[in-house]
Amino acid sequence: MKVTVNEDVITISGERRKEAEHQDEKVHRVESFYGNFSRSFRLPEDADVAAIQAESRNGVLKVRCPRRPRRSPGRSKYR
Repeated sequence: MKVTVNEDVITISGERRKEAEHQDEKVHRVESFYGNFSRSFRLPEDADVAAIQAESRNGVLKVRCPRRPRRSPGRSKYR
């Protein structure tokens, strides 16, 4: 698995390989699933790109993309 961020687009790519074998008295069958994949998503404007985290556990990929804090319009920290 590979997770990359370029400007405001996050791309998740990788390669899957799976082989399943089924066998009974009369039939022996092997199925193979393989190939590259890639998915891209546009990030929201308030995404904190520097704080993106990705974790893979038990075949599940979790990507965390926190948002930057919003500033209230018209409010100054010097008031």
